[in-house]
Amino acid sequence: MLARLLVAGALLAVGAHASFCGESTIPFSLEILESGQPVLGCARPTCFGWAPSGKPHSHQAAFYRIRGTADGFTRVEDAKSIPPFVQGDIRYQTEQIAHCEPGFGSVSCAGTNSWVGGIAPLMNISAYPTTLRCCVYEALRQSEDRGVATVGGGQIVVGGEVFSGGVQYAFDYISDITKTVNYDQSIQYDVAIRRFACGPLPGPTNVYEKELKPEHGDIRFAPRAYQDPLQSVNQPIPPPQQRDTRQGHGGSHQRGSHSHGSHSHGSHSGSHSHEHHSHSREHVHRDSFEENGVIEEIVRGDGVQLPPGTQFNQQPILPPAPPAQPPVQFFPAPQFTGVASAPVAAQAGGYFPVAYQQGGGFFLCFSRDMTVQMADGSEKRMDQLEKDDFVMSLTPTDIVHVPVTFWLHRSPETMAEFHRFETEDGRTIKLTAQHYIYKGDCSNVGRTMSVGAVSRFAVYAEEVSEGDCLYTVDGENVREVRVVKADRVVEQGIYAPMTSNGKIIVGGVYASCHTSVHSHGIQNTYFGAINRVRDLWTSVFGKSDNSFVDTPFGLELFNHSSRMDRKRAVTFSHSQEKRLSLPELFRTESYDYCAGMADKMPVIVPRQFTRTGNTDHLGNHKPIDPPETRFSYGTAGFREHSDRMSFIAHRVGYLASLRARTSGKAIGVMITASHNPEYDNGVKIIDPNGEMLAEEWEDHATQLINAKDDEFATGVRALETELNDPPVGSPSSIVLVGRDTRASGVHLTEAVQEGVGIFRTQFKDCGLLTTPQLHFLVHAYNNLPGGPPTEQDYYNHFSSYFKDLYDRLSPTKKYTTKLHIDCANGIGAPKMRNLAAKLPADALSIQFHNEQGQLNHKCGADFVKISREAPAGFEAVVANERCAVFDGDADRLVYFYKKDNGQIELLDGDKIALLIAKFYKDHLAELKMDDISFAIVQTAYANGNSSKYMKEELSVTPKFVPTGVKHLHHEASKYDCAIYFEANGHGTVTFSDKFFDTLDKRPEEAAIRLRLMSRVINKVVGDAMSDLLAVELILRHYDWTVQDWAAMYEDAPSKQIKVPVMDRSRFRTTKDETSLVVPADLQDDINFLLEKRDGARAFVRPSGTENIVRVYAEAYSQKDADELATEIEEAVKTLGL
Repeated sequence: MLARLLVAGALLAVGAHASFCGESTIPFSLEILESGQPVLGCARPTCFGWAPSGKPHSHQAAFYRIRGTADGFTRVEDAKSIPPFVQGDIRYQTEQIAHCEPGFGSVSCAGTNSWVGGIAPLMNISAYPTTLRCCVYEALRQSEDRGVATVGGGQIVVGGEVFSGGVQYAFDYISDITKTVNYDQSIQYDVAIRRFACGPLPGPTNVYEKELKPEHGDIRFAPRAYQDPLQSVNQPIPPPQQRDTRQGHGGSHQRGSHSHGSHSHGSHSGSHSHEHHSHSREHVHRDSFEENGVIEEIVRGDGVQLPPGTQFNQQPILPPAPPAQPPVQFFPAPQFTGVASAPVAAQAGGYFPVAYQQGGGFFLCFSRDMTVQMADGSEKRMDQLEKDDFVMSLTPTDIVHVPVTFWLHRSPETMAEFHRFETEDGRTIKLTAQHYIYKGDCSNVGRTMSVGAVSRFAVYAEEVSEGDCLYTVDGENVREVRVVKADRVVEQGIYAPMTSNGKIIVGGVYASCHTSVHSHGIQNTYFGAINRVRDLWTSVFGKSDNSFVDTPFGLELFNHSSRMDRKRAVTFSHSQEKRLSLPELFRTESYDYCAGMADKMPVIVPRQFTRTGNTDHLGNHKPIDPPETRFSYGTAGFREHSDRMSFIAHRVGYLASLRARTSGKAIGVMITASHNPEYDNGVKIIDPNGEMLAEEWEDHATQLINAKDDEFATGVRALETELNDPPVGSPSSIVLVGRDTRASGVHLTEAVQEGVGIFRTQFKDCGLLTTPQLHFLVHAYNNLPGGPPTEQDYYNHFSSYFKDLYDRLSPTKKYTTKLHIDCANGIGAPKMRNLAAKLPADALSIQFHNEQGQLNHKCGADFVKISREAPAGFEAVVANERCAVFDGDADRLVYFYKKDNGQIELLDGDKIALLIAKFYKDHLAELKMDDISFAIVQTAYANGNSSKYMKEELSVTPKFVPTGVKHLHHEASKYDCAIYFEANGHGTVTFSDKFFDTLDKRPEEAAIRLRLMSRVINKVVGDAMSDLLAVELILRHYDWTVQDWAAMYEDAPSKQIKVPVMDRSRFRTTKDETSLVVPADLQDDINFLLEKRDGARAFVRPSGTENIVRVYAEAYSQKDADELATEIEEAVKTLGL
C-alpha cells in the first residue's frame, strides 16, 4: 500500500511535465500495446487551441518513455497544416484551451464537459490502478455520447475529424477510460467516446479540406496519427520538417501490438501513417531504469527530461471550476451534401448518418429486398423495417422474436456487391462478403433439427460455396439445407439491423447481425454500451424517433482492422477447397471454456510464418528452398539457421498450445540453439513436469512442420480429432516462452505467440531465460503451490538450499573459493550474476569472462570440450586455477584448469558425474540405505576410463543408452536416485518420492546433507548454474582442489570431429549407437581401422539436430586417437552422402 501511495504521489505532482496532451490539444486515439500499456494520441484540429491573439497556443504536450516505449504522441502535421485565422472570425477573440488538473488525481473523467488529458505512466500496468489527468472545456457541454469501445492488447480506437460532403463538421474525442485487469493478467480498457461540434476554418486556405477530402462521397474520416521518431534525450530533437520519418523501416513490420494501428477508419493516409507510427516505436533507445522507478524519462519537443532524484509533492486534485458560461456555437449545424443518405428524423443527441465509400470498402449488410418475419407472422422488407420491430431469431434453445435495437447500416441509395445463395428448399439470402452467416457441416442435410443442435459458429458470406450447408427456419422448424446456387449481384441499398441478441432470420435463412469485426466479444460489449447510453437518454429526455441512425462510432475501426489482418494473413481452411485467402478468425458470442470448439474455427497463419512466405527477423523473405525440405524434431527440438525458423516456430507454437490443452497444464517453449553459432536458432517444447517433450509428440511435431502450406490445416484438424478435440479456453492451459540472447529470438517469440493464438490458448512471454530456468518455471507452475512462479523464485530456491548446506560444511584447507566462469557470451552471464548475488558473500569469489561478445565463438562448453583449448579471454588466467564453462543457454557445464605446460586438463561431464556419484554413494553407504536403488547412466560418448572407475571404485555398473537427454532421463527415472551426464556436460540427478520420503525420516547429519544437496540440483533438467553449485559444495565437502578431482581417473585420449553431410538420415546405428547399420561399408572401414590399434574404440553417429555426423575415437595415445578420428572422417567424406 505504501508503494502505491508513493506512486500516486509522484504522479500527482508531475504537473505540466508529464504524460499529457496539454491544454491546447485533444485526446483522439488510444492504442493498447500487447503489454497492456496505453498510448494516448493527441491532436489539435482547426477549431481548437487558439489564443485571443489569433495565434496558436504554445505546445504543452509531453510524454513518458515506459520501458523504452513512449506512452503518447501528437500529430506533427497539426503544427504546419493549420493556418492563422482570418480577420473577422469570432474565434479571433475567443481563447480555446482546456483547463486541466495539475496532476494525475482522477480515476475517471466522467463529466460531459471533460476529456482525458493524460494517463499516469506506470511500469507495472497490472499491479497499480490507472489514474487520469482530466481537462474541462465548457464547449463540450453540447457534445454527444458516441458509445464505449472495449479494446485490449494490440488494438486501437481512433476518433478525430468527422466529415460530411467533404467538409469537416465535428471531432470525436476520448472522454473517459476505465481499465480492467482480467484473471489471466490481460488488460482491457473501456474507452468512452464523445463528439463535439468542430467546423473548418472559413476561406480557401483550409488545408484539411484540401488534403483530407475523401475520394468517394461522404465518409467518416480518420486523420493521420503516428509517433514521431523518438530521439535520445541527450540529443536535441529537430523540428518536424527536418526529421527523417523513414527511420526504422528495417524493423519488424508486423508486430502484434501494432496490427490494428491507425488503419482503423480506412483513411487513405491512415495506412501510410500507421506505418510510421509502428516503425518509429520499433527503434526506441531503451535506457536503463531502476526497478522501483515509475517514470523513466520525458519525451517532448525540446528533449527535456526530469532530473534524477526529483521530489514530488501532492497537488490539489481539481483546479478551480471556471465560471459558468454558455457554450459558444462557432458554426451552424452541419449541412449534408454529396452521396444521399437515409432521411434523418429529429434526434436527441445529434447522431448524424454517414454514407460509405463505394467499392465495397465498408459494405457489411443485407440487400434492401431481403425480408424478415414479424411477430404477427407477416413479412417486412429491409427498407421497411423500423427500430423496435420484433423479428424472428434463434436463441440456443428456441425460435423467438426479438426487437431491432438500432441500425448498423442503412443507406438506400448506395450500390454494393452481394453474395447471393439459393438453397435446395427455395430460400434466397443476399448479404455482403464480410457479413457473418451460420454454416452447417452437412451432417443433417434435409432433416428437421432441434434448435440446440444448430451451429453457433459463424463464417463470412464469402466463405460459403455451392454445396455447403446453411440453416433455414419456417416458423417452428429448423433444417440444414444445401446451397444449390452461389453467385454475386450488384444492387442498390444496404441495410444492417442489429437485434437484441445479435442474430436474425433473413429470407428464411439463419444469419448473424454481426459484420467483419475482429472480435464478437468487443462488438457485443460495444453495442451493449451504446444501447445503455441510448436507454439512459430516453429515460431522461423521452423517446425520440431514431429509427434511422448512422453507424455507431468505432465500427469502421473494427471493419478496417479486420481487413488489415486479412491482408497480412494466409488462412488455411479445413474445407475441401484449399484456398489461401479465406476470412479472418471469427469469435463466438459466448466464448469461455468449450470442448470441441476448435474444429469450428479456421486456422489462421500470417504469411510470414508459412513455408512459402517465411520471413526472418530482419524482414527478409526467406522461403524454404527447396520447398520439399524436411525437418526432424530431435533431442534439442528443431534447430536450424535462424532465417528458416519463423514458420517452424509458428507451428511449434500451435503444437505447444495443443499439448497444453490436452494436459490442462502449463507447457514451455524455449527458443535457443544452445551451443550452436549465433546465426542459428531453435525451438523445443517442455512438458508439464519440466522434462523434454514426450516421444510420441515428437512425431506430431515432425509431421506438422513438414506439411505443405495447403496441408497444414488438414494436419491440424486430423491431430485435433486424434486427440479427442481438447477444450479451448481452459484457464489452466498456458504456454510459457523463454529465449536466449540471439537477435532472432524476439521475432521467433512472436511467431510462437501467433501459433499459440490459433485456438486462443493463454500465452506468457517470460523473456530472457536460460533453458533450465524455463524448465524449472514450467515444473513449478504445474507442481508447486502458490501463484505463478517467477525468475526470482529460481534464484531464491537454489541459493537458499546452497546456503543451508554451505553452513553445515567444515572449514577447508585446500579448497579455494576463487572461480573463473566462461559464460560463452550468452544468457548465462547475467543470470549467473543474479544467482551469485544471493549466495553467501564468502562462498565463492567469481571472475566472469566472455559476457558480451559473439555467442559461442571460441568459447563455451562445446568449444572447450572438442578443441581441448582454453576459451578466448582466459590468457591471463594462471595455472591450476579452477575454471568453469557454460554453453550458450547455460544447460551444459564443464571444468578445466591450465597445466604448467600451458595445455588444459578437461573435467567434462564424465568427471562431474563421478564426483556427484561419489558424494551420493558415500552418503548412502553411511546411512545404510540399501533399499534405495541407485544408477549411473551413460552414453557411448562416455570416456572408457570413466566407466572402468565406476565399476572398480564405486561398484556401480553403468547403464548405457542412446545419445540424447531424453534417453538418459528416461532411464534414470527408473531408479530412486540416478545420475546422468553426457560427456559434453549436460546432466543432472533424478530422485523418486521414495528417496525424499526416506531421507525426511532420518535425523542424521548425513541425511540432512543428502537432502539439501538433492534440492541444490535441478532435478528436471541439466542446469549449468545449479550443477556448478553442487560441484562447488562437493569439492568443499571433500576439501579437494581441482587437481584432486581430476586425479579420480585419467581420461583415455579421445578425439571428436563433426563431419558435414548432405542428409544425416542416411546414417543409421544400432540402439546403443556404437556401430553403424547403414551404410554397412563405412562400418567395415571403421572395423578395419580399429584392428590396427589395440584397445582403441570408435564410432560414427548422425546428429539429432544438424546435417552432420559425429566421429568419436579413443586410443592409448592422443596421437593415435587423432589419427583414427581423421581417417574415419576421410572415409565419411569419400561416401559423398
